[in-house]
Amino acid sequence: MWFFVQQQSVFRTGHGSCMDGLKKAEQVFVDQSGNGNFTTIQKAIDSVPANNRNWFFINVAAGLYKEKVKIPRDKPFIVLVGAGTSKTRVEWDDHVSIQTPTFALSANNTVVKSLTFVNTYNLPNNGKVNKNDITPAPAAMIEGDKCAFYSNLIYGTWFLIGISRDSIHKRRATGGKQKGWRKKRKYEMGRQPANTKLSSNKTVRRIRVRGGNVKWRALRLDTGNYSWGSEAVTRKTRVLDVVYNASNNELVRTKTLVKSAIVQVDAAPFKQWYLQHYGVEVGRKKKTVPSAAKKEGEDGEEAAPAAAAAPEEVKKSNHVQRKIESRQEGRSLDSHIEDQFASGRLLACISSRPGQCGRADGYILEGKELEFYQKKIQKKKGKGAA
Repeated sequence: MWFFVQQQSVFRTGHGSCMDGLKKAEQVFVDQSGNGNFTTIQKAIDSVPANNRNWFFINVAAGLYKEKVKIPRDKPFIVLVGAGTSKTRVEWDDHVSIQTPTFALSANNTVVKSLTFVNTYNLPNNGKVNKNDITPAPAAMIEGDKCAFYSNLIYGTWFLIGISRDSIHKRRATGGKQKGWRKKRKYEMGRQPANTKLSSNKTVRRIRVRGGNVKWRALRLDTGNYSWGSEAVTRKTRVLDVVYNASNNELVRTKTLVKSAIVQVDAAPFKQWYLQHYGVEVGRKKKTVPSAAKKEGEDGEEAAPAAAAAPEEVKKSNHVQRKIESRQEGRSLDSHIEDQFASGRLLACISSRPGQCGRADGYILEGKELEFYQKKIQKKKGKGAA
């Protein structure tokens, strides 16, 4: 979690010091219960005379103060003291720009001690889940000169985009908007995502990364190694389509291969393995049995080519036959997977990162996971039809 502090000149050397104020000092007390001079911190700050030249102590009692605290430029020589970071807490939830902090300090010669400042816009209390969009929500902004902070805590967020390679923001006092012609181009935005596309024109690039190492970034792929967990077998097969992505429908439309994407792969390699391993052909459509009348009407010349076209049975040794029979005793095939074999396409999940390792490997969906994604895909198709 990030917090943002804009700090122009803290402890800057030059004329004057934090002891520029006179020796005389005034004290006021802030207590929410009404036992002090004020019930809010801001009212105590507002009571300080403009262009004050005397040290002004504001003692804040323990408690949760839900307010914005601002020390303007014309109220220097203020000492703001709390009862401890775990006891005195100041909260507010303003956002949108960096000019909306919980604590804003513009005056010179200021001391802040034992206080906690929090911007709660992206940091909800009581274990609640943050439902707000991450936006610039600074907790503190310090612009004064010769200011000191002792034993304070600052919590807030700051919205960062990618990897910044420029230093223009370091030269800006306000962090203002850049001119259009100064905006970072693509090559200045840091490492871009690979966005591996599904294409038969396989393209994998070797790129140099941090530390002098190399990695393989896939730009276009159409094959991968997929494992069938319940059968403990892996086969290289073609990726036919991208059908579901939990995070972004645009990745489905553009057929982008990313980790955890649900794809359809060719079932042929697994059908061949299943036939060889169990001696059973799965996914074969049942042919209709011809009627007796048609059989009688068939000529001998037409029956001969049909018999010739039938595949010859491969003879197996007794040892192989016994092995296949023993395997068939414990054979079980999920009906959902059997239906997919009939269509020639299996649902699978990509488990590798194509943009990092240059491969689109994964596993065949089975059981409850398969049922879950089938329902998701059917629901998505229903919405599209509507």
